Amino acid sequence: MIKKRVSEFLIICIIGCIWGCKNRENDSVSETKSITLERFDQDLQKFISGNMSDTARFIKEYSDFLPIYCYGILNLIQNNPQDSLYSKTGLNKFFSNSAIKKLYKDTESEFKTTDDIESGLSDAFSRYSLLFPQAYLPRVLTHVSGLNQSIITTDSIISISLDHYLGASYPGYQNIYNPYQLPTKERSRIPVEVMQVLLYTQYPQENENKTLLDEMVYEGFILYTLQQLFPQKDIGEILGYSDNNISWCKKNEHAIWDKIIRQRHLFSTDLLLKNKYLGPAPFTSPISPNSPGRIGRWIGWRIVSEYMERCNCSLHELLEYPIDGEQILKVSKYKGKG
Repeated sequence: MIKKRVSEFLIICIIGCIWGCKNRENDSVSETKSITLERFDQDLQKFISGNMSDTARFIKEYSDFLPIYCYGILNLIQNNPQDSLYSKTGLNKFFSNSAIKKLYKDTESEFKTTDDIESGLSDAFSRYSLLFPQAYLPRVLTHVSGLNQSIITTDSIISISLDHYLGASYPGYQNIYNPYQLPTKERSRIPVEVMQVLLYTQYPQENENKTLLDEMVYEGFILYTLQQLFPQKDIGEILGYSDNNISWCKKNEHAIWDKIIRQRHLFSTDLLLKNKYLGPAPFTSPISPNSPGRIGRWIGWRIVSEYMERCNCSLHELLEYPIDGEQILKVSKYKGKG
């Protein structure tokens, strides 16, 4: 039944192209959504130190996030339901650690101002509202996690762990992250990664039997949408690829596609194999040790780019349906050529 619905939708989509489907939003937006980061990290320190005049207001204002932060992110032990939130025992212990003190101090120094991040998010949220009129716009908070998850999302909140974005050369990262991970630690990555998490959250793919092609195409739609939200960024910036990575992909595009086909990986549902193509890694092992990691995402973006050239339809409608990679590939006419 789902397959039939998707096929019917694609037929409508193709007919729509003939009559002139909805055009892409241009590079200007008529109404800007103003995004202000809520500095939970700074308010929390006032709360812990006792320098906050209205602790009840703090607890109420962050009531949806504070338990998640204490018990989900920091993994504080909850001996008493009130203990870590009100007597601050667990929070004091966490922030008394010398390594965390240093990390927090460096984070607050790097993020004294966040105008650039707020500007990038405001512009992206404005475009997002045009592309996805029914989507919600969450509150955007900031926190320090001790290098736990970089971005946390709930039904109504996205919170950014600022200590993940202190720069690729930050000394504290050198013995924690692999070299291929360091380029993702720049503050300039924050707006893109926030919007990426929002897209994953609002448009998840529920099908448990997804093929590699299905997942590559889904990732391709995410990347293509991010291009519309950040038209000033090229695909390399959005992917976190270097110029050399992009150059390698373009030069070897046909060989990449040919190898995926020859190895009969395209319709595999094997989780380990899919992770080799799509998961963070120094290179994509089924392709070449010279390739960048997550090359399946780049191929997915190429397929979706060709598809959208032939059927420039609403991203909102496309992402609402379960992704049928085989149908999208067929319409795209993608053959592994740039």
